[in-house]
Amino acid sequence: ELYNLHSKLQKTMIYVTHDQTEALSLATKIIVLDKGEIQQIGTPTEIYDHPANEFVASFIGSPQMNLISMCKLCSKNNSLYSLSILGCKYQLESLSSIEFVDVGFRPEDISLVKDKNGTINITHKEFLGDTYIYHCEAKSDDKNMGFAVKTTDTYNTDIPYNAILKKIHVFDAFSKKRIKYKLI
Repeated sequence: ELYNLHSKLQKTMIYVTHDQTEALSLATKIIVLDKGEIQQIGTPTEIYDHPANEFVASFIGSPQMNLISMCKLCSKNNSLYSLSILGCKYQLESLSSIEFVDVGFRPEDISLVKDKNGTINITHKEFLGDTYIYHCEAKSDDKNMGFAVKTTDTYNTDIPYNAILKKIHVFDAFSKKRIKYKLI
């Protein structure tokens, strides 16, 4: 109804909601607030694809973005760094002198690959009709990491896997702000 009313009136409307699904589906522009402070202003696509910080990243999306904290960057030279996350290796360029980052990835941006030596195990799955959400655990650098995978693929919950990350988001581990980088 609101969408039809907005289309009919052709007027600017302000709609306040805590329901991110409503915000993403109805809005042409979204303002994300946390404790009364503006965190990001943008189109639904901008906010979903390029969250300004970890609050926005974890608030928008269902299930929320997976976040892995305190990932150590290995410096190759002044502007080139390497990062290993869930067995995937990345070369990052254009970072300022940062030693630790938090890495985020959306549940739909990860695929699992069968591997008898894999470090990822599925702890349980949710069937949602047209998709599955797999809850996984991975052991990396002596710490356990939990994350979700959202897919239409069917995975066997009794075998180990490795990951393929299609897209990652990098945040400063201390300020929690998005870091612009270039994958090379």
